[in-house]
Amino acid sequence: MTGEYESLKKVLSTIEVKEGLNKDNIIEKIKTELKEQNLFLYLVWEKGNFDVNYGFSLNISEIEYSKLPLLIIAAQNGYTKTVEALIQEGANVNAVDQ
Repeated sequence: MTGEYESLKKVLSTIEVKEGLNKDNIIEKIKTELKEQNLFLYLVWEKGNFDVNYGFSLNISEIEYSKLPLLIIAAQNGYTKTVEALIQEGANVNAVDQ
C-alpha cells in the first residue's frame, strides 16, 4: 500500500484511541488529524465536501488504483470504534473496494 493509504490508516488509528468518539464528532476529528498529518489528502477530501462516503483514489500498486472510503480503511484495520461512529454518521455499509 502506498503512502496515502498509510496516512489515512495513521489518521484513523489516532482517532480510534480518542475518548468520546461518536457520530457527532467523527468527521471533525478526522478533518483535524488529516489536516495535521497530510494536507494534500485533507484538501482532496475538502473538494469532496468532507463526505463520509468519499472514495479516496489510492494507488494500491504501480498499476492499480482503488477508490476507498474511510469506512473500508477503518474496517480493514480493525478500528471498531471508528467503524461504529462512521456507520452512525451515515457511511455506506454496502461500500466495496475493487
